Amino acid sequence: MSTPKVTVFTPCYNRAYILPKLYESLKAQECHDFEWVIVDDGSIDNTESLVGEWQKSRNAFPIIYKKVKNGGKHRAINLGVKLANSPLFFTIDSDDQATKGAIAAIIKYAEELPANERFAGLSGTRIKPTGEIIGGNGGVAPGSYIDASNLERTKMDLLGDKAEVYYTKILKKYPFPEFKNENFLDESIVWNKIARDGYKLRWINTPFSICDYKEDGLTKNLDKKNHENPKGFALYIREKTKQLKSPIKKLQCYYSYYVIMKNDQTEAEISNALKISKKAVSILKLLAKIKR
Repeated sequence: MSTPKVTVFTPCYNRAYILPKLYESLKAQECHDFEWVIVDDGSIDNTESLVGEWQKSRNAFPIIYKKVKNGGKHRAINLGVKLANSPLFFTIDSDDQATKGAIAAIIKYAEELPANERFAGLSGTRIKPTGEIIGGNGGVAPGSYIDASNLERTKMDLLGDKAEVYYTKILKKYPFPEFKNENFLDESIVWNKIARDGYKLRWINTPFSICDYKEDGLTKNLDKKNHENPKGFALYIREKTKQLKSPIKKLQCYYSYYVIMKNDQTEAEISNALKISKKAVSILKLLAKIKR
């Protein structure tokens, strides 16, 4: 069997009730030049037996399944990259579905990327079940694109969740940091590091996935996740402030960490976590009192 051109990667945790929708959307692809890599992040439902049945079926694409101890999406991505056999790595969440032409479009647009420029990959849009695009599309017509780094998304009107496809070789060079006893890390930490190293993406106004946020998803529980993973959260804040020139905006960024962690960490611990002075933490404390 020849090497597939795309790895469709899905991390999942207790999503047996909805994963069949994604499976059906992959079977319905116009192009089957892909593999499906599933990393089961310690599910206690029937995900393993469900996928096992699919693996026995006559699919037009291989299914690679690996179950691990619960460690979070970022660890699952690191493992998925190691398991991938394809040059393109397309992450699609367990509660999403691929649009019918997603794989064919990914391959087409990837082949059009100029070899003499520093591209980390490409991205399509994510749409709601109604067809509405999530976030901005750069103001370009359907099928058109903008070349920009992850750090330029705000000024290019590319905010909101997108359907990124990275070169697997790039992701091998930029693994997600893993902190002991923590199972959440904001993905932008790695995406922005790739951007700071001079890589950009081709942002295409073509939908690759259909998204329907669930109450048990990460997006719905972000503050809780940040609170439970202080080292990863602190790293996210430190990385984010590197992009900010305004002292006021930096202070606001530090404040977001302070208000979530102030009941669990001392001022000295917050100072150490954020790598800021104790005087700066005192200012954050004063701001919290004023906002009560």
